[in-house]
Amino acid sequence: MIVGFYGALANITYVAAKSFQNQGCQVVYLKELGDCFPFSQPVWEDKEFVLEYEQIDSSKWTAARWSAKENELGWQRPSFVRAPLNSVDSDMQGLSGGLVEKLLIKYLLLRSTHRQAILNVMQQADVWIVSGGQATLLAWASGRPYVIWPHGGDIRFAAGIDFSWRNFLGRRVFHEIKRWLLRIAYRNALFIGSHDPSGIGGHVGQVNYSITYFPLPMPLKYNVINSQEKQRVLIDLFDRYGVRLPKGKIFIFIPSRIDYWWKGTDRLLEAIKSMSLPNLHFIFSGWGQDYIKASRDLKGYELTFLPFAMSKAFLFKVYANVSLVVDQFCLGSYGLSALEAMSVGTPVMMRIDEQAFFHKGWSPPPVINVQSSAEIGSVLQQIDNGSFPLIEYSEKTVDWFRKTHDETISVPIIMNKINLALKNFPNDWQ
Repeated sequence: MIVGFYGALANITYVAAKSFQNQGCQVVYLKELGDCFPFSQPVWEDKEFVLEYEQIDSSKWTAARWSAKENELGWQRPSFVRAPLNSVDSDMQGLSGGLVEKLLIKYLLLRSTHRQAILNVMQQADVWIVSGGQATLLAWASGRPYVIWPHGGDIRFAAGIDFSWRNFLGRRVFHEIKRWLLRIAYRNALFIGSHDPSGIGGHVGQVNYSITYFPLPMPLKYNVINSQEKQRVLIDLFDRYGVRLPKGKIFIFIPSRIDYWWKGTDRLLEAIKSMSLPNLHFIFSGWGQDYIKASRDLKGYELTFLPFAMSKAFLFKVYANVSLVVDQFCLGSYGLSALEAMSVGTPVMMRIDEQAFFHKGWSPPPVINVQSSAEIGSVLQQIDNGSFPLIEYSEKTVDWFRKTHDETISVPIIMNKINLALKNFPNDWQ
């Protein structure tokens, strides 16, 4: 069976494709040449490099410029990665849906020869795992069975939670047509998968999608390193890129790239300002006005605000050599940043709604579960004076990750769910 992956950022679908490949599955990963956002590039996952924050913008890049960057970094495209660019104009015979749906798909998506080429590749695989609105629509149009793996915005759009464009009637009509088609695509998927028990917005609006447990497959990268060695490695790592870290500190990393109010990082800042933490050093990653404001508000504190974004090969070295990663205090579930940190055995401080996981029968991650600035401050104080059991949390994290997300466990779980769903698929192609 050929399993295809397409859509969203490469740090979701490409990571999963590599894990499936590692576990002996035949895979194909579709690289979207029209998406030039840095985090959408497979090379972002594989090679160590940094980009100034102003370069984290699709308008700064083209497919040709990314190709040149890949050559500069010595990145060779894996054999399972496809980047279709041109295709002859195909007719509508292979498309799913009735005449109206086919015409709309042709008008909305297939005027581009690039998307025609993508559709042709999609018709060559046995089953697809897709993320994002465009990927979902193309998977449905291809007539092949597919699993939807929402990244958030796509399922909220299908459910009716988005900017309405009330002042632009033409744009509003376009959105409603696309939403109508997307809802059809959601109804025809093998299943909708997520490791988030809330369904990332699926149980809202007028649509109530059933969510199937789908753990993001990743390799466990845990490596036991003593704290002094971690400090030395981290200092040397950042020194190569012109960032000076103090010696003899306990390093805490905040890998946020969205507004502080969304993840509750302002509560962490309140905790830092309210107490003395002489043995801790905080490293903030991100950009935007909220970060500028935070750096001004905390002027006088010994903190590091990074001047660049780090590729994943760099980022994993940071995760592995800090003592704690701080994620979010609002959402109740975990995303990729927390999961990546846990894959190397680093404790994560964040808020998890454990009851939501237990209600679904899923296993919540063993994070340092706090929410208020007082709770955050209490943990930081204990870490500062050496009384907090970081090693114990690290061991629990590794054990949980090994049983849930490690690719040797998660890939067979996902393939079993796909094979069971295929038994009810209406076509006889299999």
